[in-house]
Amino acid sequence: MAWLGIVNDLRRANKLSPLSVNCFETAIDRFEKESFAASLDCPAVGKVVGSVGAAGHCLPCAVCDGSDEQSMNLLLVCDGCSLTVHQVCSAVFI
Repeated sequence: MAWLGIVNDLRRANKLSPLSVNCFETAIDRFEKESFAASLDCPAVGKVVGSVGAAGHCLPCAVCDGSDEQSMNLLLVCDGCSLTVHQVCSAVFI
């Protein structure tokens, strides 16, 4: 649960509500299933994650299902599998 504490600290810093343990478990389960399914067809596993930008995304975050972006919480898309996640939801900051 240490990772949940880190994520909730980042969410609070970005004025977002913290995730409950149940929400966290559901989000991680979904993220793992989607990541695994996507990796089966992914020719570029391990490629650098890139930012989509406010107008360029079409899929919601795979963790929180949100599609809003802020300057410190962009939606990121994996160049290899097209999985979309917020920076705060994935703890990836660029």
